[in-house]
Amino acid sequence: MIRKKRDTIVKKNIIDRSTLNRICFSYMIFSMLLIANALPPVIRVGAIFTEDERESSIESAFKYAIYRINKEKNLLPNTQLVYDIEYVPRDDSFRTTKKVCRQLEAGVQAIFGPTDALLAGHVQSICEAYDIPHIEVRIDLEYSSKEFSINLYPSHTLLTLAYRDIMMYLNWTKVAIIYEEDYGLFNLMHSSTETKAEMYIRQASPDSYRQVLRAIRQKEIYKIIVDTNPSNIKTFFRSILQLQMNDHRYHYMFTTFDLETYDLEDFRYNSVNITAFRLVDVNSKRYLEVIDQMQKLQHNGLQSINGIPYIQTESALMFDSVYAFASGLHFLNLDSRPNFSVKNLSCTSDQTWDDGISLYNQINAAITDGLTGNIHFVEGRRDKFKLDILKLKQEKIQKVGYWQPEGGVNISDPTAFYDSNIANITLVVMTRQATSTRIVGGCWFFFCLIIISSYTANLAAFLTVERMISPIESASDLAEQTEISYGTLEGGSTMTFFRDSKIGIYQKMWRYMENRKAAVFVKTYEDGIKRVMEGSYAFLMESTMLDYAVQRDCNLTQIGGLLDSKGYGIATPKGSPWRDKISLAILELQEKGIIQILYDKWWKNTGDVCNRDDKSKESKANALGVENIGGVFVVLLCGLALAVVVAIFEFCWNSRKNLNTENQSLCSEMAQELRFAMHCHGSKSKHRPRKRNCLKCSSGPTYVPSNMSMPNVGVHYNYFN
Repeated sequence: MIRKKRDTIVKKNIIDRSTLNRICFSYMIFSMLLIANALPPVIRVGAIFTEDERESSIESAFKYAIYRINKEKNLLPNTQLVYDIEYVPRDDSFRTTKKVCRQLEAGVQAIFGPTDALLAGHVQSICEAYDIPHIEVRIDLEYSSKEFSINLYPSHTLLTLAYRDIMMYLNWTKVAIIYEEDYGLFNLMHSSTETKAEMYIRQASPDSYRQVLRAIRQKEIYKIIVDTNPSNIKTFFRSILQLQMNDHRYHYMFTTFDLETYDLEDFRYNSVNITAFRLVDVNSKRYLEVIDQMQKLQHNGLQSINGIPYIQTESALMFDSVYAFASGLHFLNLDSRPNFSVKNLSCTSDQTWDDGISLYNQINAAITDGLTGNIHFVEGRRDKFKLDILKLKQEKIQKVGYWQPEGGVNISDPTAFYDSNIANITLVVMTRQATSTRIVGGCWFFFCLIIISSYTANLAAFLTVERMISPIESASDLAEQTEISYGTLEGGSTMTFFRDSKIGIYQKMWRYMENRKAAVFVKTYEDGIKRVMEGSYAFLMESTMLDYAVQRDCNLTQIGGLLDSKGYGIATPKGSPWRDKISLAILELQEKGIIQILYDKWWKNTGDVCNRDDKSKESKANALGVENIGGVFVVLLCGLALAVVVAIFEFCWNSRKNLNTENQSLCSEMAQELRFAMHCHGSKSKHRPRKRNCLKCSSGPTYVPSNMSMPNVGVHYNYFN
């Protein structure tokens, strides 16, 4: 290879400087010729993304890397990269195979992805069969190397070494491992035999997080490694808070490389220890320059951490994988024959790509600097990288050291793990967390709401009724005012009554009507009722007709009682034999109530009668009584009773959960809790004896080599349900 020959020539001391200059100049001329002739003008690359990754940050990183390489012209000055993206459902290997075959027929020279482990295996087998480089960014737990496979995710054997070294540095002797997927950290830690830690391994899901954490708490295990799906970490955080496993005794190590992107506000101020690795080199010049350019794009897929843009690890690996492929093409352009060509393949043929092995070897030998640090491969596996060690502090999650395969753990801030200057501060915060307290609060709120609402409604009704009371309640009130005019039927008996009356008030009313004869007298009853409906007019009429009209129109009302009492009569000739018969018949009808029945029939039960409440006009809003709001007191008392029952149940349940020893009885624990609750002075917190002994926590050296020799003492695994 020309690059290796150049290095060999430079190292030879027997060549003078002039000869070296001539060789370098010849090399540059030769390289320019090769650049002009070796690679085709367009090279197509394929990418397989799952449906849930459509328009995601990892796809955005892939597209931006292609765009950036084509724009810069540093690696491929005369060649354009064109991507061919396909989307497939997860766990659908048949459709994935068809999509890959279509890409091969379109002439792709490499395939990126997918991130799904099952689908990646099928894509890898196709690429291996047709000599197509397969570039991945996922964790691969297989120990054997794969042909034509390039994986930028750190080797799982080195990750195992990293977790082992950090556990040894922190002197963990009893560890619980919670894993979610069958191909997760459980297999990594299971392969390690050099740590002295006793491991309790449990598989969990979001539905069983609390159950698993509760079992770990009962066994008094405080060092926990969490290997869960990143999308479920928020649920795991909530389970930690619900079980109150977030004090200084607990130390959680998460396997995700993107712990910074999660909200850790609930864990900052209670001294809980949270540690994780970070693969993205956020302090490198390369990272800062790329992120500065990416954030100018509309769909960049970046996240924000305290206002600073951040690219997730999976997206950064995809970005670096495209540059690793471009670097392989660059060196292939320098070293390959001028007749390098692309080829369209078919899954129905046995023909392979002749230059695929050359391109794979160049990618495997390329050394580049990416967003995830230095990129170097050995048999397609990444073996040189640096992991930043992150530790949660009160301000934020910070870098406290780093780990490298050749150097092991290097801690720049030893006090991050062994800070003995933390003040013992107890904050007593009274919150409504108990169910019984919430019931009492809810019932009291409901009680106050009903009482206030009832008072407000009754006050409004009282004021409304006061305004609705009519200012005229009798004939004297009508005679003493002048705003409302009044009159009667012209030529009727009511008019005769007022004209011939000897009562002063009625005489006054007659003089008023006589002076305004044209304005107050009407020709018919219908005209009088119409004038009343128009307003500012009172119509005086016979009680029988008045009752009939009021019963049929709810807009009419009768004011006061009868002014005079006169009955209807039947006239007969003088000396008529019908006089006594008719009189007896009327008396008989009156005694039997038939007249009242007929009155009700024709006046009240005709079907078009106005249904009005028979209330006195003097009625006002009634005061609230017990019969009106008694129900709300019943609700309050029932709520208090329920709260007492729930409080007793909670007291018994917490007493059972807080048993100090297995030999302690529930009754003694309840009595102890009751005595503590009734103790009104002294300590505000209840101290409980602990059965575990304090672990040695000396800081020790800050340098732990990865290849240190230790006796093969074995690993004790304890599986429990």
